Amino acid sequence: MKKESKIFSTATSVASIIAASTMLWSVLPTTKVIDTHQHEYFSSILVNHLPLTDNLKIRWWKNNCRSILKEYKIPTPSRDGTYYITIWSFGEGYMEEDDHDRLCFHDMKVKNRCIKKDALLFINHSKNRGLILEIENRNYRIENDGSVTRLRNS
Repeated sequence: MKKESKIFSTATSVASIIAASTMLWSVLPTTKVIDTHQHEYFSSILVNHLPLTDNLKIRWWKNNCRSILKEYKIPTPSRDGTYYITIWSFGEGYMEEDDHDRLCFHDMKVKNRCIKKDALLFINHSKNRGLILEIENRNYRIENDGSVTRLRNS
């Protein structure tokens, strides 16, 4: 009887963990691209709710890079294939340019064209280094087969 009780207790615990995880996942906000800005081969993507962990940010990029290319024409590489993308938090939205250290998009011809500088993810590609994602000074290379390698000294 004790063995059956222990199995039932373990099964109940596992089911509870799965249910709680599913509920938590369903209430977490999904990442939404709010706007994009392009200047030569430098791109800015403004988002709300980028995932919190490095692994989830990398997964988000890998899962969304094709649709971002299709919808926003990002990235736009230079002749040698180099490009830079910064994923920014849209945060409080567009604000006026003022004495604060804000990033302003001069392709916009409106008063509110600046955002608070809150970079969440840097993506760059070059012929020599390949595709590199930088998250808070940690660098990851996305290999041709899609695998991810964390680079040393980062």
